[in-house]
Amino acid sequence: ERAALYGESITSTVVAESLSEVICVGIPQLREVLGEDLAQCLQRSLLRSVLRRVPGLPHLSAPQIRKLVDAMVVQTYAPSRAIDEGGMVSIVIDGSAYAKSGME
Repeated sequence: ERAALYGESITSTVVAESLSEVICVGIPQLREVLGEDLAQCLQRSLLRSVLRRVPGLPHLSAPQIRKLVDAMVVQTYAPSRAIDEGGMVSIVIDGSAYAKSGME
């Protein structure tokens, strides 16, 4: 995956642990269909998928979801760093976070 997304060299081999049916597509074919920036394309697809599962958002139209995805920025936060800076809506897509009372 990293090779496809970030142009890194392939450093591992995926091995079936049991009888498996696998859908495969080559990186050149992915780029032909999705464009040269696979990472951005797949990230936007992930964001659309996540938004469809957020309570209250599944009823939004496809254009509304697209506009939300266009407005979103994916950022990485180190442990203990505040995420909610200035009242933004945050959706954790990998890792974990917790709410901290302002009284602490």
